[in-house]
Amino acid sequence: MATQTQSAKKESTQSVAAQNKNLDALLQQASMAGLPPEFGSVRVVDREALEALDMRKAMRDLEQKKKLLHARYIKEKKVPVVLAPSYAAYFGKVMMVSINGISITIPVDGRPYKVPETFATEIGRRRVAVDNIERKKLRMADISKNFEQSPGQLKLF
Repeated sequence: MATQTQSAKKESTQSVAAQNKNLDALLQQASMAGLPPEFGSVRVVDREALEALDMRKAMRDLEQKKKLLHARYIKEKKVPVVLAPSYAAYFGKVMMVSINGISITIPVDGRPYKVPETFATEIGRRRVAVDNIERKKLRMADISKNFEQSPGQLKLF
């Protein structure tokens, strides 16, 4: 009976030692994250709290980067952009362009709007893609010119 009690005490001591080791590791992480290791006489360490702190820090960093990008796009040279109403079938009444989490909307009404150069480039790329689709449709629809005497003679695309 005495040996069972001694072995139980030994396991308990090892368990406490392992918990203290884990606690010390968490305290070290907390101090690296900027948390004070103690509040009065109570040590405060919670892995979920530390992970939440890391997530909040990451979110603050992302928000800061987003603000810097927003400021950069505002300072960028403005370029006039016109989207004809014929593009409304593809983009809707308003085209939304989002780059690096910063979004703008441009009405598809045929009037010129000044937008930052980065967004104007993306709008132009989208407009060219739609123009290519329309051009292919016109080529395929022109039946009188789609005649070929040998397979492969006609280049549609």
